[in-house]
Amino acid sequence: MNLFKNDVRFDGEEFVVERNRGTAIRVRWLHIREIFGYKREPFSVDQVCLGFRVDDSDYHVWVAEDDHGCSAFFAEVERRFGFSAEWYRRVVHPPLLENRRTLWRRG
Repeated sequence: MNLFKNDVRFDGEEFVVERNRGTAIRVRWLHIREIFGYKREPFSVDQVCLGFRVDDSDYHVWVAEDDHGCSAFFAEVERRFGFSAEWYRRVVHPPLLENRRTLWRRG
C-alpha cells in the first residue's frame, strides 16, 4: 500500500510523476534506456512497479500500481514500447520476491 499516492500523467513527449505534494519528475520518452517491472514491499504488502532508467547509473524513476493514473499509464507504456501486459503476472508471482524483469532496453 502506498500511503502517499503519486500522480502520473503523460502525453506524446513525456511522462510526469508528481511526488511529495508537488515535486515533479519529468521523463521524456526518447530518453528512456531501460524499462523493468519489479515489486517493492513498502509496508509488508507487495507493490508492483514499472522502473525507468534514463542513464547508466542505478537511479530510476518508478511508477507504482496504486499511483493515480497508473492503469492508463501502464497501458500506454505497453503500447508505446511493444510489450504485453503479461509482465504484470510474471512480476506478481511468486510473492515476497522482487522478481525484477527487464521489459524493454534500448538496442
